[in-house]
Amino acid sequence: RQEKTMKIVANHYVIDLASYCSLKRNAGSMKCWVWTAQDNADDELAVEQFALKFSTPELASVFEEEFNRAKELNSRSGAFSGLL
Repeated sequence: RQEKTMKIVANHYVIDLASYCSLKRNAGSMKCWVWTAQDNADDELAVEQFALKFSTPELASVFEEEFNRAKELNSRSGAFSGLL
């Protein structure tokens, strides 16, 4: 959610699928991640690119670890096997 408007800006599954949810550094910054996902934030499915900037490289690293952990857990659950 956006802090000021409380509008949902990202509503997607974190899945291990080559074209989606692959974190990449934004312009080589150690504090910013970019990824693509099928988003449903506006109640309509659309492929969107997301970027998230952190205050420190350490926080960005923790996000990367947890994001990748979520992809692994979702893969193991089998819930998204029809997509993969």
